[in-house]
Amino acid sequence: MRTIERGVSYYTTGKATLTVPFPEDKTCCQWCPFVRNEDSLKRHRCLLTGEYLPYPFTSRGNECPIVFDEEE
Repeated sequence: MRTIERGVSYYTTGKATLTVPFPEDKTCCQWCPFVRNEDSLKRHRCLLTGEYLPYPFTSRGNECPIVFDEEE
């Protein structure tokens, strides 16, 4: 495998499909396993999107990639 010596000329992208469990229809960021509380900064951050979450206890982030089945 080559090393990157003079910068990146292109990126190869891929997609991942994840199953994210939420307890009893509670679908706000608070219950997502991909949200971390940054104690030193007193804020929550999504590990999937990098978005800082102002209301993790009442809603989901604007960039949240999680899609729910209509049946649920």
